[in-house]
Amino acid sequence: PTDNVSFRQIAVTDLPKTHAGKFDLIVMCDVLHHIPPELRAEIVAAARRLLAPGGCFVFKDWERRPTPIHWIAYAADRWLTGDRVQYVTKAEAETLLASEFDGTGPKISFRVRPWHNNFALLMQASA
Repeated sequence: PTDNVSFRQIAVTDLPKTHAGKFDLIVMCDVLHHIPPELRAEIVAAARRLLAPGGCFVFKDWERRPTPIHWIAYAADRWLTGDRVQYVTKAEAETLLASEFDGTGPKISFRVRPWHNNFALLMQASA
């Protein structure tokens, strides 16, 4: 049964108006490169406002590399979705996230197999 589940379409920037501090975990996986650079800080800030004290934000994305598999992935992102994808480096992602998490860096940072360019960061809201 799905009595306790509902599906809604809502902008993440509007969600904190009604759900601030309600989430223990938020996961953003392979999304940032699809978000226009001028909106990234606002979206990460909204996600941060949604976290409960001590809540975790898991961020995963990938750095672009000059290899055939990445050219194919870029082509799919760019021409199939129509997005003007722009990738960030792991260091750039850490800086962006730290700016919204009280200047603190990730609690955990690691590369995700099978590709060395996949990276994940675990941020934690202050308690």
